[in-house]
Amino acid sequence: MPTYADPDKLIQRCESPLAMPFMARASGLSTRQLQMLVDSGHLRRLFREVYVGSHVPDTLGLRARAVAMVLSPGAVVTDVTAAWLHGIDLLPARDLSEVPDVHAFHTGKGGFVARSGVTSGQRMMPDSDIIDVEGVPVTTLLRTACDLGRLLWRERAFAALDAFLHAGVDKDELLLSVERFRGMRGVCQLRAFAPLADGRADSPPESVMRLRWLDAGLPAPQPQVPVDGPGTTWFLDLGLEELYYAMEYDGEEFHSRESDVEHDRERREWMRDNTPWIIEVIDKHTLFDGTNTYEHRLRRGIAEARRTVANRVRGRRWFIVPGE
Repeated sequence: MPTYADPDKLIQRCESPLAMPFMARASGLSTRQLQMLVDSGHLRRLFREVYVGSHVPDTLGLRARAVAMVLSPGAVVTDVTAAWLHGIDLLPARDLSEVPDVHAFHTGKGGFVARSGVTSGQRMMPDSDIIDVEGVPVTTLLRTACDLGRLLWRERAFAALDAFLHAGVDKDELLLSVERFRGMRGVCQLRAFAPLADGRADSPPESVMRLRWLDAGLPAPQPQVPVDGPGTTWFLDLGLEELYYAMEYDGEEFHSRESDVEHDRERREWMRDNTPWIIEVIDKHTLFDGTNTYEHRLRRGIAEARRTVANRVRGRRWFIVPGE
């Protein structure tokens, strides 16, 4: 009796076409066998019961088809799933332990998506808050931004608002929309964060850096500060132009390859020799270590920048503060 431990044999046994999203129960394979195919790189798991071949490109159409498979009639996609369908990926890493729920709510009484892996209930909203995305009813960019700004944990909420402004939500419209949610859960957080949201933030960690910078009571930084280089313009993640002090986040996605490291080195060496900027470089271990290491480095760095700014401007010197 074959065990189908060989991934290639399991793929041959799968009863669903891999080029389209499919439900686990339609595959003819057990949960364990499907997980073996995820581990081997043959499949990727989109939601708790939805899989697709790993070779299939991640497109809006693919995302919409995957979500539609778990919706019930009358449900509207909301929150982080709505953001995903708008091309703003706020979902956690997709592995067996962190497969995201689909967020889908009904706008009338009595509706509920009773399915494992779906967060559901009732959420009152006008039709003007709903649009069609590839045949799936989804909350608009503005409504989704407001919902996430009030319902997510504060660092993720702050980063979400930045991301939605970056994606095209008008800040004035966001500010005008806040009082629509008066008396609703999380409106105080939305009311506090909306004026601070900034679409110039280039990534969620940069948004978290800025929020914690503000929480520390330090002067408000500017995202993506331009610095003229030789025939180009570079942008520092966060900076205080009056002190020529900046903080940059080197994430693994864009700063771990050898070519990325070399580019960063050349860019920073040029600025060290030709501008008065001080820059601190941190990574996820500093920003997300669960302590106040990041705030300590900020306070120390800004104090040093304030003490030395006049000399640096006169001498056009720039210093890299070594990481800890």
